[in-house]
Amino acid sequence: MIKKAVLSKPDKNAVQTEFGKEIEKIKISLIEDNNTENKYFVEMFTKTQVFHKNLSQKEAEEFLSHHESKTFKNCVKTTDEKEITTMVSKKGKISSCSKKLPNLTNFTSKALSNQKMNLQKVNMCKNFGMEF
Repeated sequence: MIKKAVLSKPDKNAVQTEFGKEIEKIKISLIEDNNTENKYFVEMFTKTQVFHKNLSQKEAEEFLSHHESKTFKNCVKTTDEKEITTMVSKKGKISSCSKKLPNLTNFTSKALSNQKMNLQKVNMCKNFGMEF
């Protein structure tokens, strides 16, 4: 499931005909709510204004598939495990690459254990009468 997506580098003609405005970038974010189905918050940026919209999961997937690589040349989608980047060249060649995201739960547990070790060192030094 997509957590976040950013569409950028618009095709000026396609954006103008599709939205009727000169949209420069679109951000789509997941709104996690336990009571209802997943909804997405869409922000459409022009030079001076931002337009907001709420979409259901199905509508957001259709919106992305319709505008990715057609209306916008760059798209970065983030899921729980990876980040997928799709780009369109000047000649129209579509390339995609994905990057695995670091596991944050392991990182936070390591950071907490390091903090505990540092506290233990400080307490030991205080017990021997040493100060920092």
